[in-house]
Amino acid sequence: MKKSKIALISVISLLVVIILLMLTFGNYGFLDAHRKYRHNQTLAAQIDSVRAEVKMLEEEIERLRNDTAYILRVARDKGMALPEEKVFRFVQEEEK
Repeated sequence: MKKSKIALISVISLLVVIILLMLTFGNYGFLDAHRKYRHNQTLAAQIDSVRAEVKMLEEEIERLRNDTAYILRVARDKGMALPEEKVFRFVQEEEK
């Protein structure tokens, strides 16, 4: 009777340990769930970053379509000028 009780307790203990290990380290365990949660947080942050970039680019597109002063400033930054304007470029001499 005592041996069967000890065997039963051993089997139940072994099953509990196996179940706890599966819950902790298995494919659907706590560690896997935590890893997936962190991955989702990283993806959410990347999505927010891309959305902010898209919004900024949409605003720039809107300005390039409608704001002539902004268009002129961007064109001048790229070395362009209106037909009646003259562009002067200064070249620095090399030091001897």
